[in-house]
Amino acid sequence: MGKQVGIIPFTGRVGPLIGYRVGNRYLLRSVPAQVRQTPAMRRSAQDFGKASRLGASLRHALCPQLEARHDNTLVNRLNRSLVNILRQDDLHREKRFIPRYFKDLKGFSLTPYARLWDLMQVTPTVTRENGIQVHVPAMREPSRYKIATHVRMRAIALFTDGRQSFSYASEPMLLNAHTPSQPFTLTIPDEAPGVCCVILEMLPLQQEHGVYYNRLAHRKHVAAEVIAVLVKSGSGDDDKRESMHAGQRPDAIPGNGMQQRSTGPSRDGLLPPAIKRERFHPPPLE
Repeated sequence: MGKQVGIIPFTGRVGPLIGYRVGNRYLLRSVPAQVRQTPAMRRSAQDFGKASRLGASLRHALCPQLEARHDNTLVNRLNRSLVNILRQDDLHREKRFIPRYFKDLKGFSLTPYARLWDLMQVTPTVTRENGIQVHVPAMREPSRYKIATHVRMRAIALFTDGRQSFSYASEPMLLNAHTPSQPFTLTIPDEAPGVCCVILEMLPLQQEHGVYYNRLAHRKHVAAEVIAVLVKSGSGDDDKRESMHAGQRPDAIPGNGMQQRSTGPSRDGLLPPAIKRERFHPPPLE
């Protein structure tokens, strides 16, 4: 890809050239003369579109709650993870998000320059009783950042059903940065079924005249990571019922209370939910 070195960089198409921005750089490429799409390319584009829509929904729900700064690679990293989850569906012709495969998001770091384990040196656990409980063991030194005086930790629950996403945050826990801490628990309300990604955020602070300032934005000492993925489903063995119809029309989603357009088989080859599907058992060999 060519680099733009002019005084006035541009984005978008100008004649046979397309300008675009990646980070702080402005690049340039030419418009292809002809695009030949194979069926595999079209399926891949559809999968990427579904992952992009769900990724945008997750980010828009999470970013207002998140105080740790994320970099410009979050969009691509999250979309790549969602595409891998989508492609694990081997039941439908048109891929769908199956809730149990979202467990692959465990360990996904929103801050790629610092991992939570490297800063905490302990492993938090998550339980789902009377809400979502995040149990953090005792830490010998919550932060090794020399100029930090305190550390603020919060737990965030990110819920999604494939069509809309929303998030809840726990009350923050304030710790002395260089004093051993006691075990504590962060509680988040458990408000919805579906997929819930539990995120633990660790942020260094500096105290001056009794006020805590969040201006120590050193990327190697700020962490936010998915520590658990919880799934609420009515039937964990029925992929047809637990699939998440991301990016589909509301009238095409089974069981949404709206009238179906057709009583015949759907596009993915499955029969309507009102028709019982029986398995075919071959006759025994003689």
